[in-house]
Amino acid sequence: MSRLHARTWDNGILIEDTTDWFAQDKLGNVWYMGESTKSFTYDGSGKLIGTDTSGSWRTGVHGAKPGFIMPAHPAVGLNYFQEFSPTDQAEDQAQILSVSKSVKVPVGTFSNVMQTLETSPLEPDVRENKYYAKGVGIILDNDELNSAGIPLNSAALVSVTNAVPLPPALWVGVCMLALLAVVPWKAVLKSAA
Repeated sequence: MSRLHARTWDNGILIEDTTDWFAQDKLGNVWYMGESTKSFTYDGSGKLIGTDTSGSWRTGVHGAKPGFIMPAHPAVGLNYFQEFSPTDQAEDQAQILSVSKSVKVPVGTFSNVMQTLETSPLEPDVRENKYYAKGVGIILDNDELNSAGIPLNSAALVSVTNAVPLPPALWVGVCMLALLAVVPWKAVLKSAA
C-alpha cells in the first residue's frame, strides 16, 4: 500500500491536511483504501476557530470497503464507488463517460483520455467531471457543474515534476492532490458559506 500526504494552502494559510492510501492489484486496478482528512476554519483575522475530520475513512473500519480510483480496463458506462464508508460520510462515486477524449491543458495535449462524472449521494447537487490521461493521472478537474454541465470551477494540470520515481499506483493520487492545490479555494469556500 502507498501513502500520499498532501496539504492545501490558501494565501499561506493551511486549509486542509490529508493522507490518502492507495494500492494496486495484480490486474492493474488502483484501489482507494482510505483517507485521513482535516480541514481548518479561520475567523476574519486568521485565527483558527475549528477543524473538521468528516469524510475520513479507512478500509475495514466501520464496515468501509475499498473503492476504485482507476480501473485497469476502463469502459464507457462503468459505475463504481471511489469511497464506500457510509458511517464515515464517504460515498464518492464515478461513472466513465468516455475513454477517447482529446484534452488540451497547459502541460500538453492528451489523447485517449478517460472522462468521468463524479457524484456523491451525500451531496446530490454536486457533480464534477475529471479527465485522466494514461501514465499521468488526472489532468483536468471541472467541478461544481451547473444544470447545463458547465463547470463553475476548473483546475488543469500545469506541470509535471518527476524528481523521485514513484510506483504507478501513486501517480493518480499525486496528480489528483496536485489539482486540489490549485483549485480557487476562496471561491469554493465563499460558495459553501
